[in-house]
Amino acid sequence: MEFPIPKNIIKFFTGGYSKEQEKKGDIQFDTLIDTSDYYDINADEKELVKLANEWEVKWYTSEEFTKMKSIWEENYDFWVGNHNAQYIGYLSGLYGMSKQLIDNRLFVALETVLPIAGKQVPEALVEPDVKYPQDFDYEIANNTKNAINNIARVKKLRLVGKRALRNWALYHLGVAKIYYDKDEGISFYNVNPANIIFDVNGYISETGEYKGEYIGERKKFTAKKLIELFPAKEKEIKKIVNDKLGSVLFVSEYWYNDFVFWKYKNLFLCAKKNPYWNIKKSNHFKKVKFPYVFLNVFNLGLSFFDDTGLIQQNIPLQQLLNKRLKQIDKNVDKLNTALVISGDSGLTKAQAREVIEAYEQGRGVYIQRGEPSRVLGSLQVPSIPQDVYQQLQDMRIEIDNIFGTHAVMRGEPQKYVTATGIMLSRQGDENRIGLIADALERFYNDIYNWIVQMLYVFEPEKIVTKEISMFAKKRGKRSMLFSTPLIVSVKENSLLPKDEITLRNTAFTLLQLGRLDPLSAFELLGMPDPKKYYERLIKFQQDPTLLLKEEVEQLTPNQTETPPLTTETPPPPPVPPPEQPKQETLPQQPTEQLAEETYQSIEEKIINAFK
Repeated sequence: MEFPIPKNIIKFFTGGYSKEQEKKGDIQFDTLIDTSDYYDINADEKELVKLANEWEVKWYTSEEFTKMKSIWEENYDFWVGNHNAQYIGYLSGLYGMSKQLIDNRLFVALETVLPIAGKQVPEALVEPDVKYPQDFDYEIANNTKNAINNIARVKKLRLVGKRALRNWALYHLGVAKIYYDKDEGISFYNVNPANIIFDVNGYISETGEYKGEYIGERKKFTAKKLIELFPAKEKEIKKIVNDKLGSVLFVSEYWYNDFVFWKYKNLFLCAKKNPYWNIKKSNHFKKVKFPYVFLNVFNLGLSFFDDTGLIQQNIPLQQLLNKRLKQIDKNVDKLNTALVISGDSGLTKAQAREVIEAYEQGRGVYIQRGEPSRVLGSLQVPSIPQDVYQQLQDMRIEIDNIFGTHAVMRGEPQKYVTATGIMLSRQGDENRIGLIADALERFYNDIYNWIVQMLYVFEPEKIVTKEISMFAKKRGKRSMLFSTPLIVSVKENSLLPKDEITLRNTAFTLLQLGRLDPLSAFELLGMPDPKKYYERLIKFQQDPTLLLKEEVEQLTPNQTETPPLTTETPPPPPVPPPEQPKQETLPQQPTEQLAEETYQSIEEKIINAFK
């Protein structure tokens, strides 16, 4: 795979882009730049362009980027099944194979880990960070928590986390960017790490915080879109593309100190104050940050990228696995025999080679002279030792050991394995995947804190309502907006893989022993809305008719709104007929039957929920 990085970096900064990159679609078109309503800054345009060009040359010619580019290509090839073309060519010459015969255990293992680790999004936890919190402090924290969880659900943060996990596995780093759009609101998207321009003197700490003076991102636009974003540069852009507005241009976006600026090669486009920071108002963060969140696991703090990865650790095993598989396949194709042709046959070496090919394909052969039994023969090839098959299996198991994806985690049936053995195998895999889940929790924690910062800047009404503000002013002590500092985190171990059967049995046992409340039991059972189930259970225990009354009240307006169609009968007299009271008493019997059936169905649902 060719990554979206130019081979000649100097030429890239002074002229065109790769047509092959556009054709492959390695870099997606970006429409996430919003240059409106930003504070302008007084900056030397030429100086910023010169500085940015120096940053780009330093990064793309650095030893770290050169090393990572080869790792990215190798990881991608093994993930998609292109297992080292040079090695395949060697086997083709050695064994006469023209196609790849592989058992891609790397893909199977990786695509088992990612769905387990990224199955859900953790719940946000928010609490006031004050010594003596008041009522409105707790209400602000609760509003913030609800806003975070709603944004995470609506914006499908779970999918963002899954893509970040896959990027981490392939690129040794996951990157997400948080931004605000007038139409979409607070949003986030994944960034290909190959499109990030890092500070060569920086690094990513163990807490996932970027330590660098600046950070850049390459974005792809058409000339027409670029003019819409930067109308003041319309003349220069049209000149660059010769009025071909469909031309594709790569723009660099840089976050530096407390402002952001854009440039295309040597053309300065725009510079603005950091839009995600309140200059004269309160902020959730204590200092200005760049709007990027990073995911890494095997990092010693020496680089932006992980020092190693799951795919890199297993590539030698995968290569040996492919080699053994091809050797076994070749032996089976020959049916454990090899054809031998005597020199007395009168055949030249070229003719003998044709005879061997015909023999392997099951066709007849012609011998110029001599008895076929004397000039043709087969040598019995010893069968493959059992140790070879055992080694094949051992390599598959070792790959599963490193990934933490044994057959139990994949949901495959296991023969001759006890229940205790299955449980121990699952626990071992869960502990290994737990390391990835911990890093993902930190990733979500950083995103949640960024959501709060965005709420401070763009949507404060979702946190501090008018009622809260008025109440706080009456108290007199903390009447300013966002005077309540907040601690935002995620529920620990919420992303660890869970054995649903074990949790279900545990919840049922604790309920029987009276050591667990129903709400916690519903949460352990993984019900979508445990509080709703708990409220219905309380109503049912107090008075079973309450649930039925709610259903009847919801149905009654619909029934009374639709009058009976009477086209032939005259309108009723003002005085109701004597039969009218009887009509009102008729539905009583069906209602009692319906109530009894409803009670039974509700009781069955409650009982089934605790089984």
